[in-house]
Amino acid sequence: MRDLGPRVHYVKGMISLTLKKAPLFRLKRRQRGATLLLFTFLITLVVIPLIGLAIDGAVVFWVKAKLSSAVDAAALAAGRSINAYYTQQQNSGPVVSVAQQWFDANFPAGWLGTSVVGGQPTVTIQPTGYMTQQVSVQAQAVVPLFFMRLMHFNSIT
Repeated sequence: MRDLGPRVHYVKGMISLTLKKAPLFRLKRRQRGATLLLFTFLITLVVIPLIGLAIDGAVVFWVKAKLSSAVDAAALAAGRSINAYYTQQQNSGPVVSVAQQWFDANFPAGWLGTSVVGGQPTVTIQPTGYMTQQVSVQAQAVVPLFFMRLMHFNSIT
C-alpha cells in the first residue's frame, strides 16, 4: 500500500504542500459491486412490490366496475319487471328472481376468483307512493389478491 499522506516540496525558496491522490482505478475497483448491490435491493424492495400493488389494484378496480354494472343491470331489469297493479308482496318473488338472473348473467360466479358476499345480491322493494315501487339492488364481492399476499393481504371486499 502506498502512503497517501501530504508531501512537502522545496522548490527554489518556496515550500509547496501537495496531496497525493489515489489512482482512479483503485477507487473504482473497490466500488465495482456497490451499484449492482444497490440495484438489486431497489428492485426487490421497491419496484417489484409496486408492480404487484399496481396489478392487484387494477384487478380490484376491474372487479368493482364489473360488479357495479351487474348491479345496475339487475336493478334496471327488476324495475322493468315490476307490475304496478301488484302489491309489494306479490312483486317480491318475480322481481327478486329477475334481478338475480340478470346479476348472474353479468357477474358470473367465480369470475377472476371472486365470490359474492352472501352468494346473491340483496334485492329490496319499497312502495314509494300510489302504484309506484322502488327496487334497490346491493352486492359485495371478495376479491383475492395475488401479489399482496407477500405482505399478508389475502383478499379485499
